[in-house]
Amino acid sequence: MADESGEEKTYDPSQKRIDQFRREGRVCQSKDVGSAAQLFMALVAFGMLGQDLIDAVIAHTRWTIEQMAANRLNDIPALGTVLFHAVDTIGPPMLGICCLMGVAGVAAGLAQTQFLWAPEALIPKPEKLNPFTKLGQVFHPKKLGMNITLAFLKLMASGTVIVMLIGGDMMTFSSLAIAPLSTAELIVRDRMWSMLVATSVVLGILAAADYLWQRNQHNEQIKMTRDEFRRDIEEQEGKPMFKQRRRQMHRDLTMNRIMAEVPTADVIVTNPTHFAVALRYRPGEDKAPIVVAKGMDNLALHIRTVARRHSVPIVENRPVARALYKRVKVGKQVPAAMFQQVARILAEVFRRRSKRGGGPARVHV
Repeated sequence: MADESGEEKTYDPSQKRIDQFRREGRVCQSKDVGSAAQLFMALVAFGMLGQDLIDAVIAHTRWTIEQMAANRLNDIPALGTVLFHAVDTIGPPMLGICCLMGVAGVAAGLAQTQFLWAPEALIPKPEKLNPFTKLGQVFHPKKLGMNITLAFLKLMASGTVIVMLIGGDMMTFSSLAIAPLSTAELIVRDRMWSMLVATSVVLGILAAADYLWQRNQHNEQIKMTRDEFRRDIEEQEGKPMFKQRRRQMHRDLTMNRIMAEVPTADVIVTNPTHFAVALRYRPGEDKAPIVVAKGMDNLALHIRTVARRHSVPIVENRPVARALYKRVKVGKQVPAAMFQQVARILAEVFRRRSKRGGGPARVHV
């Protein structure tokens, strides 16, 4: 499938594009599913309230005949009385059936859209307000031909079912004129119910087929061209040049921070080669030792180099170095659970510093 520019859409959509389509209300949805759900609910509702509706229609018909026989329906106000009586009599069961059908239609829509709420779809846009654009979409040759074909198939399928049902009962229908009223009522009700059930089954099958078709069309529409895919990657991760530039800036900032903070440290705890953590502790100023810098691999090597340059003691302690690197962020205090281990290292460093006069030291603890 190609977009308006003619470029083929061959890339699967990214999560960003899927979310964008949902925000705009562009999701897979079949109107036939809603219609089939409403028809099915109409059958259920008619089974629940059908007898009440029939009784209401019969009662209203009898009342109207009685009013006509009494010569009370000869003016326009009388017609309003008939309408009011119809609403009062037939309205309640009919309203119940319509409400159930409405609930079924809404539920079918929500099920297809996965309870989507898309405020962006309600925002007026110039292309939506342009009637020629809308007419162009409606009367697009491909779309118009598909809609006409589907409508014809639905009509033919429903008509075929109805003709088959009626054709098999022609003798029964021809005898209704001489049958008792109660018998005719039962026959007509039974045949109408059969036609409604058969029609709902056919429309349900067609709705399922239409939903599969709409889903396939939506999946093709949401796919991305090569250019769209490239732009999407650039928006999410940045252009390679800018991404490399950001990484370099981050490395430079890290190096500058190490150059500034490592000389203030009292000790460097190492792995000895993989991790390096710079600790500072000023009695009376710091409540607990603070991690002023840390690094792994190349950064760890850089920390050790700066430490030697500024005569900062280096202590090799694998478990403590690994734990400090993984558990403590730069600028944060050492957790209480590690006070004893860190205090032992600092005590040894301070002891050797006072003994050697503050020179650089490499200590194994």
